[in-house]
Amino acid sequence: MAAKVDHVVAIGASAGGLEALQALVGRLREGGDVAVLVAQHLAPDHPSQLVELLRRATPLRVEQAVDGACLEPGLILVLPPNCDAELDHNQLRVHDPCGSFGPSPSIDHLFDSLARHWGERAVAVVLSGTGSDGARGLRSVGASGGLALVQSPESARFTGMPLAAIAMGGADLIADPASLGSRLQDWFSSGEPWRGHRGVDAEALWLTSAIAQLKRRTGIDFSQYKQSTLRRQIQRRLAILGLGSIEDYLPVLSADASECHSLTQNLLVTVTSFFRNPDAFVVLSSHVRSLVEGRPAGEPIRVWIPGCATGEEVYSIGMIVSEALGHPPHLCQELKIFATDLDEQSLRIARRGVYPASAVRAVPEELRQRFVDVDGNEIEISKDLRGCIVFARHNICQDPPFPGIDIISCRNLLIYFTAALQEQVIDLLGLSLQPGGLLFLGSSESLSPGAGFRLLNPVHRIYERTAEPRSCRHLARSMPMQRFTTPDRPPSHSSRSTVPVSAQHIQLLEALVRSLVKPSLVIDDNHHLLEVIGDVSPYCRIPDGRITADVSTFLCDELQAEARALFLLVRADRMAVRSRNLRLPHLAAPVWLQALPLQVGDQLLTLLSFNQAPVECAVPVAERTAGDRDGAFTREIERLERELLASQDTLRRSILDLEQAN
Repeated sequence: MAAKVDHVVAIGASAGGLEALQALVGRLREGGDVAVLVAQHLAPDHPSQLVELLRRATPLRVEQAVDGACLEPGLILVLPPNCDAELDHNQLRVHDPCGSFGPSPSIDHLFDSLARHWGERAVAVVLSGTGSDGARGLRSVGASGGLALVQSPESARFTGMPLAAIAMGGADLIADPASLGSRLQDWFSSGEPWRGHRGVDAEALWLTSAIAQLKRRTGIDFSQYKQSTLRRQIQRRLAILGLGSIEDYLPVLSADASECHSLTQNLLVTVTSFFRNPDAFVVLSSHVRSLVEGRPAGEPIRVWIPGCATGEEVYSIGMIVSEALGHPPHLCQELKIFATDLDEQSLRIARRGVYPASAVRAVPEELRQRFVDVDGNEIEISKDLRGCIVFARHNICQDPPFPGIDIISCRNLLIYFTAALQEQVIDLLGLSLQPGGLLFLGSSESLSPGAGFRLLNPVHRIYERTAEPRSCRHLARSMPMQRFTTPDRPPSHSSRSTVPVSAQHIQLLEALVRSLVKPSLVIDDNHHLLEVIGDVSPYCRIPDGRITADVSTFLCDELQAEARALFLLVRADRMAVRSRNLRLPHLAAPVWLQALPLQVGDQLLTLLSFNQAPVECAVPVAERTAGDRDGAFTREIERLERELLASQDTLRRSILDLEQAN
């Protein structure tokens, strides 16, 4: 009887990957219950010596993979060139490449099947290579409970694949190949790797303490997430850090902000793809067409996708709604999509709309031709579709919903919540949807019988909002009415201090600000000018005509486009950002701008500072000025500004609607 495989390690590499593969597998030893798969991009018209080369580097058996090969402990299967492969439980299916969707073998395709069939018993490893293959699949493995390992860019001959995997989020360990191999050997030889329950069966008090640490550091309350999810992700972190129990882990979590970030990332990372479950999208399309046919003339279709992750589902739904609308020439006037998530890293990927070419395999050909622009091994979603979408950070457990919505896709989000939080979120979705609106859930999610929804399709979990009111008792009881809680700060109960401050103290603070801070402007979330610090006259002007509060009207023409781009970036990412060097005709030295977020009480303001580069920098940068930004750039910035302000206005109206409903 063949020995049982308990874990599967899949390794993806491309250019410069041979040395990395040899270093990694050279640290693996015989024994144990681990099978290994290797997918390396190779020239299809040259015979590969990879099997022989790896045999010399490791005591494990190494064989060329064939269709139908069974996984075996201690066996490394090397995928052949110019083929794709996927796992079907314990068997490997090898077949011709699926069209011209990136290099072969597709590492993403292999990793996706690894996540589906092996879940938390899977390990995905991305090594040296060009391009971004493997990044999306690595995230899938991490989201399914497996481990995601990446070669450190500084140790890689080609950094494209490692950097893409790190940027996608979800990497549990980043190290040189030999260290990755040693850690794998240690985990598997111990007989109790990350998926066990060692140390996390401790008292609930320890888990409560970990949740409190996360809330203090990040402002996110995970207390209503399922405990099984929390325990599993903490166990992964214990394995990565080499700790024995959650009791040992808590001091690390308390002292190290980066560890809080890593655990939060693991809890927030979800898996998504274009047209995931294609049959479900076929059924949804028919219901969307019925919805479009019954809408009032001139009314845009409004869509909300909470938990949008990296955006593939958002663009998929945008495509089918556009199709139902007949692909109008001005799509953004007839379709408004609000896509929200808590994970800023995922939102940045979604806003770009750039993905590996292999990601669009499931997109129907006609829609792919219309909405997907191919650039080598990457694709970019068309501007027409991106122009309909606002991506924003939003906590569905705490923040008010978007009102007047026609379609909500909330797939595979409720499964992470406790029953009480599920009811609260369903109340919120019911408040958001208009009568006749559609609710699209995941295949393992459903609504309990009750007022407010009618089941349209039991297989694909599509519901219709009825005119019957749904009780919002869970929402009224559980949902706080404040907006965001600022990490590491107690919530402010008032924007004004009740403690008297002496005039001398205020003068001292003002003097310190003016002596330490560069000439700056303080701006609110509507881009209105609130305060001027220092002498900003070299960078600003008084415009002709009627004076408005919009700060961009006060800036010199050469700075306006760059400043507006910075405002959008700092509002989206809540991190300091700076511009390139710019030239003003009346100044000898170049100028660069910096935008910095400022939390003042319950307001998030922006500090825009003006900085002069050394005069010797003037020569190389002087040839390029802000005027080099063409009209298309300026129009795109204006469009993004309108989107941002519109989404802020929508959130404000949502708060009012929610207060009235409660």
